[in-house]
Amino acid sequence: MRKYVDNICIGLEHFIDKVGYQSSVYNKNGETIKYLINDVSGKSEVFINKYNADAYILPNNAILRLFSYVFILMNYRSKYVELYCTGRLTVFYALFAKIFFRKLVVILRGTEFDGKVQSLSLNLYTLKMANVIIVKEYNLLKSIQKYSLEYKTSFLHNAVPQSNSSLEYTEREIDILFLNTPRASRNVLFLIDVFAQILKEKPYLNIVIAGFSVLDRSDNHIEEDYQYEVLHKIEKIGLKNKIKTLGFVSNSHSLLSISKIFIFPADIIFCNYTLLEAMSYGCVPIISNGEGAELIIDDEVDGRINNLDINDFVYSILDCLNCDIWNHYSINAKFKIKTGFSIETWYQNISKIKNKIV
Repeated sequence: MRKYVDNICIGLEHFIDKVGYQSSVYNKNGETIKYLINDVSGKSEVFINKYNADAYILPNNAILRLFSYVFILMNYRSKYVELYCTGRLTVFYALFAKIFFRKLVVILRGTEFDGKVQSLSLNLYTLKMANVIIVKEYNLLKSIQKYSLEYKTSFLHNAVPQSNSSLEYTEREIDILFLNTPRASRNVLFLIDVFAQILKEKPYLNIVIAGFSVLDRSDNHIEEDYQYEVLHKIEKIGLKNKIKTLGFVSNSHSLLSISKIFIFPADIIFCNYTLLEAMSYGCVPIISNGEGAELIIDDEVDGRINNLDINDFVYSILDCLNCDIWNHYSINAKFKIKTGFSIETWYQNISKIKNKIV
C-alpha cells in the first residue's frame, strides 16, 4: 500500500536552517512534507536531524537522482510537488509530476531567467507545466510578465521564526558580523576597506566574517576566486589577526545571538534569509541601499541604510555601537520580523496560494 504525504519537495541543493523553518511550520500545522535533497554541501544530515525532518538525500549521479524521484512518486501519494527550479533535471521533475497527476508548484529564487538560451528554454517549459508559480524576488516579476505567466504567479518573500534571544548589549561578544557566502555582488572587498577604517578608530572591535566555503573541505565553492581574493586582501593589509574568518557555520544562531551589528552591503538586499534571522535575534542591521533595502529596513528606526560609501558605513557602525541607539534599533528590528516576516504568516500565504489550484 502506498504511503501518503501532503507535499513532495525537490530541487533544493541542500537542507539547511531556512528549509528547516518551513519543515517545522508545515508539521506544526499538521501538514506533511517530504524533501528530496541533492546535498551539495555535505552538511544536510546535520540539519535534517536538527529539525527531525522527513528528508531523503538523493544520489550524486543525475540518472539515479531521477530514478529515485520517480520511485518516490510511485510509492508516495501526494497533493503537491514543490519544485525549486534549479539544475538540468528540473524539466524532467516537472514532467513526471504531471504524469503522476500531482499539482505542480514551481518556486523561483532569482537566477532562473539568466544564463544560456537552452537553460532558459527548459525553465520556461517547466513554468508552463506549473499549476502555480511562486517568486521570491521582485525583479523576477518583470520576467514573468515578459513571458505572459503572471496569471498563475504569486509573490511570496522569505520568512523566519521569531527568536527568543534576549541578550543585552553588554552580553554580546561580537561587535560586527558578516554571515553570508562572500560574493562579488555582496561587496565584501568594499567591506574590508570599511573594517580597515573603523579599526583605526576602535582597534579592539570583535569582527567576524563567516561563510567562506573555501575554508571547508566541501567541493561546493561559490565564486571561489572572489573568496580567495577577500582572504588575501585581509592578510595583505594586515588585518588577519583583527578579523576572524570562518567557513560554513552549521549553527549560525550561535553567532547571531551574541552579535551586536549585522552588516550586509549587498547589491540585492530583499529578501536575504540571514538578514531576517539576524533581526529576529535583535542584531542591528547596517545595510547598503541595494535592491529592496527599504522593504526590510526603516532607516534610523530598526537599522541603517547607507550608500556604498566607506565613510557612511563607518559613521553608521560607530553610531550603532552606542548602547542607547543600539537598544532602540534592536527592539524595533525584532518587532519588524514578528509583524512583517513571520514564518507563520508565510505558511498561511503559501497555503492560500496552493488551495487555489483546481
